[in-house]
Amino acid sequence: MSRVHEKLKDLPSDSESLVNSTATIPTTSKIRKPRQSRTLFIASLLGLAVLLLIASLLRRHRDTQNSTDHNEAALGADITAKVASLAQSKRWAEIVPILEDVIKTDSQNDNALILLALAQKKNSHLDIAKSLLEKAIEISPQNFVAYNNLGLVLAAQGSWAPAIELYKKALEIHPGYPEALINSALAYEAVQMWSDAISRYQSFLKFDTQNRELHEAIKLRLRRLHTFQSYSPHQGESA
Repeated sequence: MSRVHEKLKDLPSDSESLVNSTATIPTTSKIRKPRQSRTLFIASLLGLAVLLLIASLLRRHRDTQNSTDHNEAALGADITAKVASLAQSKRWAEIVPILEDVIKTDSQNDNALILLALAQKKNSHLDIAKSLLEKAIEISPQNFVAYNNLGLVLAAQGSWAPAIELYKKALEIHPGYPEALINSALAYEAVQMWSDAISRYQSFLKFDTQNRELHEAIKLRLRRLHTFQSYSPHQGESA
């Protein structure tokens, strides 16, 4: 393994998951529970614990197709290593000017735009992140990562329905894309579309075969969702 590739293990994936920020996790305590019983209340608390477990596990889950050779080719070895080091220390503000310089030189670098949008989102500059991702999509309409991350920005703004549509677009381009499956599942939970959330989690279990710990957490989450679904059935839409 090259030294650059060792650094890339610490580089933030240019895709992001909703559960990387607990501030945007739709917690079960905020979900209306018809005819709430003591059993369902306990299930709700346990469900939140599982969501937080998913958050910690998914931070380690990277789409290797977009976080190794692709980043090195798009940004260069030195910049890749520097961004990786700063990201590991969560120094997002310092990443911004580095990537802005890359974009000044290459305005069509969709990968740099996506990573810059991630840094801006981490800095709570959601409107800037949204604009950057829209530009990345304009440059590369088949970039499923850009659709996924734009969905996350809208979800962070509370626009769940448009976010879901963007996750769908990402999955149309790349069926089985794990980040979009998880993000759409959590978005469906936020709008109480239990059956669709369940379907997305099940799809993740089908397509992702490498993350055993995360699988166990999601299986536990699915049991909680079946409980919610039994209290508040929702036909949802076809996943």
